[in-house]
Amino acid sequence: MAYTVQNAPFPLKQLNQLYGFVVGGFMFIILSLIRLTQRVEYVGKENLSSSPNHIYAFWHENLPLHFTTNLRMKKPQIWLQHPMLFMKPIHVCVKLMGLTEMAYGSSGNSGKEALERVNTQLRNGYSTMINPDGPAGPIKKLKVGVLIMAKETGVPIIPITMDASPKWVMNTWDKKKQPLPFSRIKIEFHPAIYIRGDFSNADIENLETILSKS
Repeated sequence: MAYTVQNAPFPLKQLNQLYGFVVGGFMFIILSLIRLTQRVEYVGKENLSSSPNHIYAFWHENLPLHFTTNLRMKKPQIWLQHPMLFMKPIHVCVKLMGLTEMAYGSSGNSGKEALERVNTQLRNGYSTMINPDGPAGPIKKLKVGVLIMAKETGVPIIPITMDASPKWVMNTWDKKKQPLPFSRIKIEFHPAIYIRGDFSNADIENLETILSKS
């Protein structure tokens, strides 16, 4: 049986929590120190005034950039999080960043219930973050979940593109872009996308194109 952060028995759950707090806390400290050396340029912040809450969408490759530049996130936010035990440090790190709520779920692990919780909170004024090509690819191929979420809740999608120089491109399926100390980072918020009614292949291709801009 594959235990999760929710159903792990004692003392495994306690040991995993200790592991999460130690590693997750260390991750947050390292991110904070690196952030002090970086220069960040924000483009298109005026597009955030389109709605009081948003579905922030960006490719999986940009997660390190997002974590580095959003150490104090705007509340309230809820994120869908993988519930497996090895993810505990990430759970701790994003809590330290200010995440209001996590909805634990994935395919085969209460994923439907977790998604319903995210949609409920979006209707209540929360924002969320989603990687439309995650969690396992293929890279930069949009899954329609983000469009369905926007359609069902009425909350607009804010496509975000990011890049850093210098950076280290990791040897992972998504080619994560890891910013280096003293790097320059550009974050661009693109115009909000509302999904009202059915969406088409053209809508999918349009969002893919925006998210792939450098």
